[in-house]
Amino acid sequence: MIGVAGTALMLAGGCAPTPHGAGRLLGRRPLVWLGGLSYGWYLWHWPLLVMAPVALGRADGTADVPLALGLSAAALGLAWSTLRLVENPVRFHRAFTGVLAAPWFSGPRCRPAPRRCP
Repeated sequence: MIGVAGTALMLAGGCAPTPHGAGRLLGRRPLVWLGGLSYGWYLWHWPLLVMAPVALGRADGTADVPLALGLSAAALGLAWSTLRLVENPVRFHRAFTGVLAAPWFSGPRCRPAPRRCP
């Protein structure tokens, strides 16, 4: 119950933007760029962190801090490559954005609900 209450407070607190809130920091160009890569980074980092120590012959199967940081950087590079070479070409291909494709690939057409905060 405490977790639910904490989540509700976090959501309610995010509804009222302030000039000194997290939005100011998260709206910076480098963090927006990183946010665009975050899902790909999430998908790439775990296989690298799990498989690389085993492939390198580490007895306990874990990565020390320098190796983990290097693998995380490699995962970020892979996320960027995947976004540029796979995701964006597929997402923005005209076969998936044309009028004929819209009903099949974009889901139901409806206006988004206005944002209301309690």
